[in-house]
Amino acid sequence: MGFLHLAQSVFLAPRYADDQGSVQAWRERALSATLFVIVFIGTLGYVFVLITDIVRGFQDRSYWAELPVDTIGYLILLGLALGRRLPFEVRAGGLLLALALLALSDRIQAGLSGIGELLLLTIGVLMVIFFGLKGGVAAIVLSVALMAIPGWLMATGRIALPAAERANASGQVSAWAVATVALVVLALMLVVSVATVMEGLQKCVS
Repeated sequence: MGFLHLAQSVFLAPRYADDQGSVQAWRERALSATLFVIVFIGTLGYVFVLITDIVRGFQDRSYWAELPVDTIGYLILLGLALGRRLPFEVRAGGLLLALALLALSDRIQAGLSGIGELLLLTIGVLMVIFFGLKGGVAAIVLSVALMAIPGWLMATGRIALPAAERANASGQVSAWAVATVALVVLALMLVVSVATVMEGLQKCVS
């Protein structure tokens, strides 16, 4: 529990530091824990993916095309983590928007061979935690759009299909490594956010 409490406190909005009795306070703690994973663990993953994509880009330039979007998304997330005095809606909404941007980029560059589905599932769970049932419904609509639009563009030939290397990535150690790192970071984001909400529920009903 020490790690979870540390994660909850580092990027917590100052006005909720002593509040443990409201739903919004625990949503803020869940957001702080999620941002903690992104900044302290996701940074290692980002550097690893950055290096790997630069190397793989010499064979397939679609990897290089992802780098600006990945970097912009990472910087947005870092800014939201450090901006503890920003409104909750801005921080949580910005986090989810950055993840959606990464998911869209992955769909366009990798098609069905990337990690877009993992990102969309993560967005769905976090939307419910941060914004309730309405957030969950919005997440479903967003996920369908981010799957359907790139799919329609590729199926109708309006954008090029991913290179053969993307489709055959199962034979590449680097592809497995990148997917595993992404899975670990996204899983940790979900674990700490859900664990935080469960802790808050226990304290509110006790």
